[in-house]
Amino acid sequence: MVALAALWFSVRLEGRGLADAGLSLRGAPQSLALGFVAGGAIISAVVGVLGAVGAYRIDGLVPLATGTSRVGLFALAFGALLLVGFREEVRDRGVLFRLLEQSLGTWAALGLSALAFGFSHWKNAGATPWSSLAIALEGGVLLAALYAATRSLWLPIGVHWGWNLFEGPIWGAAVSGHSVEVLLKGTVSGPSWLTGGIFGPEAGIPALVVGGTAGILAVVWMVRRGEVQPGPWVRLRPPADEPALQPGTPSVVPPPTTREPPGA
Repeated sequence: MVALAALWFSVRLEGRGLADAGLSLRGAPQSLALGFVAGGAIISAVVGVLGAVGAYRIDGLVPLATGTSRVGLFALAFGALLLVGFREEVRDRGVLFRLLEQSLGTWAALGLSALAFGFSHWKNAGATPWSSLAIALEGGVLLAALYAATRSLWLPIGVHWGWNLFEGPIWGAAVSGHSVEVLLKGTVSGPSWLTGGIFGPEAGIPALVVGGTAGILAVVWMVRRGEVQPGPWVRLRPPADEPALQPGTPSVVPPPTTREPPGA
């Protein structure tokens, strides 16, 4: 996988391993499962809001072609969407966010990587500048903050995976412009600002509110855990009790202190 190879190469240049970039296997199953539940809950809340206002309804099970196994299709979607979440999190958080953070600090990395994540979907069916910005705000911020807070990729991978699996194969809505219906036949109707139109619920206001709120909570968690790295302009700033040298001012090195030898 290209994204994993890029991550491995970048950490090897730093003399470290994949575990240092967030792919340690210690605690991975628990973090992945927790993220999966959280991602599924977030998008289910969005679908629930749409249902409450009459913009979403369930029309039964998705009709399948003769000889097709629903269990088999769901298992395929289950594994495929895990790989999608893994690939995109390794690329956008493990590589892009991590390298940006090293150069610019956490806040700049969070904003820039979120925008890159959102606009990486701009070629999808029904995509607009608004849908890309919405994904950046509701998904990009959330996933980057979770990675920064835990320094592990498994939690954001799980959130990404659960979000996509519940949105498409389970609830039957479009996933970033892609139709991935397997279980329920869901019908979304209403104005695009509410439902997201062809692109899917992610481009609607309910997703922005619910996902944005989750992102804010993740950012607060990141800050409280002390996982905010300053930008280079802060790292180079002199201590408060030490005035900065003016250009051209020679530095004064104090003479060495002469100490009497013991017993003198």
